[in-house]
Amino acid sequence: MRPRRWVRAKEAVMRGHARILIIGPDALARAVSQALPECRSVNTDGLVQGLWTAGHGDFEGVVVALGAHRKAARFIQALREVRPETRIVLTCPAAQEPDAREALAAGADDYVLEPVAPADLEAALGMAASERASGTDSTLPSLH
Repeated sequence: MRPRRWVRAKEAVMRGHARILIIGPDALARAVSQALPECRSVNTDGLVQGLWTAGHGDFEGVVVALGAHRKAARFIQALREVRPETRIVLTCPAAQEPDAREALAAGADDYVLEPVAPADLEAALGMAASERASGTDSTLPSLH
């Protein structure tokens, strides 16, 4: 049986009104805020500060920039101990995809490649896809 808190966290993320902790540079915080405008986000730059913030706040999701951190897997294990029910998503450049997979084994839930695409981030966090009100018919024309 899942803890009740996990169910509430998942529902909040699904609704898009989640509180997200972003551990990484300001550029990542801007990208996440643009991708998920309805979410409330808190940004920290360093891993130690991010771990402290995760332990002292109520977050439904954590987005971590993998960056050049050599101890990312160890950090993810510590973060998972502090936030066992929270969805942890990594961001990384394509060249660091092997490191991201190692972090998955350490306890991260998913990763997205940089630059962060809104749909990828929504999917990684378990959110419903944004509805796009384009007002145009997106079907392809017939080739007769």
